[in-house]
Amino acid sequence: MEPYVVSDEILDELYAFNKKAWNAGLEFKVELDPESKGPSRSLLVLGSVDFAYYVNLLLNFRELAWTNIPDGANWPDAWDQNQLVLADADDREDFEEREGLMLQPEQLLFFFNRDNQAKEGAAIVCSAFSVNWYTR
Repeated sequence: MEPYVVSDEILDELYAFNKKAWNAGLEFKVELDPESKGPSRSLLVLGSVDFAYYVNLLLNFRELAWTNIPDGANWPDAWDQNQLVLADADDREDFEEREGLMLQPEQLLFFFNRDNQAKEGAAIVCSAFSVNWYTR
């Protein structure tokens, strides 16, 4: 199997997202994209400081292979920690053993608010993701 390597572009986008979301008071809400099916399925995570008025953020996890986050789930931000963590090789191995899955080298494994949830908490396996911030 090919080695697990993450592009600098993905790492830079993740770093910029966590920096901007740090201590921002966001709430997160999940929507499975109803328009996407099969291997092109997407999981959308909306972020807002007040969902009654607007959405500040859209995270789009594309080519969704696996998640344990149900449609409609919501949670508060980690406040003083990274919101989204990309698993390293050891985390991937632990995850594969725990879930009985074999991740492909091109697949990304993310955990939300990892320090506030169990290691088995909110996880996403996908092949691509993007971050879109919206201004009011």
